[in-house]
Amino acid sequence: PENLSYESAALAEPLACCEYGMKQVDVREGENVMILGDGPVGLMMVCLARRRGAGKIVLAGKNNARLRAAAMLGAHAAIHADVSEGELLRNFAYPGPDVVLECVGRAETWKQALTIIRPGGRILLFGGCPPGEDVAIDAGKIHYGNLTIYGTFHFTPLEVRESIEDLRAGVVPPEILISDRVPLSDIGRYFPTDPGQISAEKKEYLKVAFLP
Repeated sequence: PENLSYESAALAEPLACCEYGMKQVDVREGENVMILGDGPVGLMMVCLARRRGAGKIVLAGKNNARLRAAAMLGAHAAIHADVSEGELLRNFAYPGPDVVLECVGRAETWKQALTIIRPGGRILLFGGCPPGEDVAIDAGKIHYGNLTIYGTFHFTPLEVRESIEDLRAGVVPPEILISDRVPLSDIGRYFPTDPGQISAEKKEYLKVAFLP
């Protein structure tokens, strides 16, 4: 697309997925949002929630560099996910967030989303657990809590167009999400055959642009 670098355009696909998921859960102006997960998807969700006029955006994650990026992108609070659920909820007025966006894809964070959402709230399970994995949940919390839960996957051509426009307009700033730019010859450093070879330094990156 015109006026969009190849590096920025490479973000269009994951952002389109986020655009589609955000439409499903429909964050509204003034609503308080909790985002679980500090990966690129969680950070993109910060941008989209801010664009929709969310009242308060809180992101929980485990990586200090990514938490700093969340604050730069507009999160009102970026906190370490290892704190108690009570600590998470202290960032919101009683009875808790209106919307929880789960962007991790683990059974424990699916269950955590159900724990911290307010009665009548909405949950987007964006992060996908492995097929066949069972997640034990409190059925009473869903029923008597009058919760709405959305699953989401992929996008339509409309969201692709929207993601490109948001990248052009700076709604989602690529310069923050693309943390590393390296020669294509270095790709092995980022995709080692042994995951234990990934250094602590490399775990700090967000999106990496491999340049030919």
